[in-house]
Amino acid sequence: MLFSAVTPDLYRPMYGDKVVAFFDQLMAPQFASKPFMRHYLDYYFDIYWDLHLGVKGEAIPKQVRQIGEAFNATSPLYARRCTSSELLLGRLRDRIDHQRRASDFV
Repeated sequence: MLFSAVTPDLYRPMYGDKVVAFFDQLMAPQFASKPFMRHYLDYYFDIYWDLHLGVKGEAIPKQVRQIGEAFNATSPLYARRCTSSELLLGRLRDRIDHQRRASDFV
């Protein structure tokens, strides 16, 4: 059985115009030769916040966009966090290996 919070009778009157406007903006001719995902990610929070909270544009807190960008794989911040995580993971592995070797001699 499939459950959805958006039933067909609610979708069109509640969300239809917003979704159509989002896709019109997303597929606008001026973006035809640009990478799709970059443009989509730039507008994702606009559609999400408008659909769920009725908030648009500048009314969306700046921190929301910053947090979202931090999880974006194309973001320099994301790359730095991945590099940092890899470094920490390497140190953790070294520590575990050291502990394991030390316990082998006991």
